[in-house]
Amino acid sequence: MSFYSAELPYRSDAAHYYAALADLPWAVWLDSSGMARYDILTAAPHHTLVLSEEITQSDPFAMIRGELGEQIAPIENVPFAGGALGYWSYDLARRMYTLPGVADDPKLLPDVVPDMAIGIYDWALVLDHQQQTARLVSYRRFAETTELLPQILHRLQNYPQLPQDTFRVQGKITSNFTPDSYASAFAAVQDYLQAGDCYQINLAQRFSAMRLAGTLPARAERQRGNQTNQRHPTPWRRCATRSPACRRVAQPPQGPRGKPDDRGLAAQRPRQKLHAGLGARAEVV
Repeated sequence: MSFYSAELPYRSDAAHYYAALADLPWAVWLDSSGMARYDILTAAPHHTLVLSEEITQSDPFAMIRGELGEQIAPIENVPFAGGALGYWSYDLARRMYTLPGVADDPKLLPDVVPDMAIGIYDWALVLDHQQQTARLVSYRRFAETTELLPQILHRLQNYPQLPQDTFRVQGKITSNFTPDSYASAFAAVQDYLQAGDCYQINLAQRFSAMRLAGTLPARAERQRGNQTNQRHPTPWRRCATRSPACRRVAQPPQGPRGKPDDRGLAAQRPRQKLHAGLGARAEVV
């Protein structure tokens, strides 16, 4: 196992580089939107870890640690050159804790949206916006990576033009609430808050719709003057393709004036002493 590094032309936006990798399985782009130091892109993991409801595992994080093998000493200015990347769902906590099942509806698309989908990657393209460099890097943990790296380098050196925007929503956007049921749930939230039973409730409404095309055209609109990312630039936007049937684009919430917000969802006041009583705490909620 030896460290590999190949220089590539620096680009302030990695959309063209992602276009060169987007057709590979499990392609991932951690996009800084120019607000953080690094963009990280990778694809074609050596192997994958997928947990669905049918597979039991007491501690999925122990499984990941076991797959990563021995720890490797970090290399300066290389935030990621291989390791575990993917997503963990909120429901993954049910594998470690006993939690009540309160959802009225089953999961959407249970066959393609598992509790956890992780790739064990052995290379990455790292764009350093501070030093204005781009490098294909790898720890070469696996023998197959030595054969793969020249192919990846060739792709990145001959990236394609960005595709035309074909992202479309088909049909009606639906919600899991009706106006009446949402009003009823909102009234219940107010009752809980005013009674002092809790200080915060996140009343989530699920919207769904069918869509055409992949995540790349929607993301690459920024290159052609789309205003969304200019209004709401968000570091660590994530674009991940697990399979042709499961593609995800995620970003942190927006804070005041459109700025990214990495704080907790609740702005908490300092805890009061217990003798203040539930009534007193309810008044300040």
